[in-house]
Amino acid sequence: TMAERPGDAADDDDDVQGRAPKRRKWEVDRDYPVVLGPSWKGAGLTTFRYEFMPKLVLTSADATMGIDGTQATIERPQRGGATATFTGQVADAAATDCVIVFDGEKFILEKVARCVQNIRVRRDEDFPAARRKDET
Repeated sequence: TMAERPGDAADDDDDVQGRAPKRRKWEVDRDYPVVLGPSWKGAGLTTFRYEFMPKLVLTSADATMGIDGTQATIERPQRGGATATFTGQVADAAATDCVIVFDGEKFILEKVARCVQNIRVRRDEDFPAARRKDET
């Protein structure tokens, strides 16, 4: 869940397939605890940096990822039943890389173990669902 400050625009619709979950707001004049998340005792989280996300991709649906050396392949479902395939570069995160998540009651500090960067839609003949209209 992404944190949001009061006054920022938020989608108040219920979580539906294809939409991100409703954002939780925090109050400016209230103190919240900051706790360490479970990633501090385990392998850590992976962050993802997409260059572009097609509108047809269902961002709240589960995706699959495979890693071969420093290359990641990510498959995400799209509206209409097709699958978009993305590729990106895997790198270890710095020892100080963290993310903070607000769950509505507290901020949770999570350790980042690796990053998948430069994630782009794979555009080739084997994956027509990921091609642009002018390529078909």
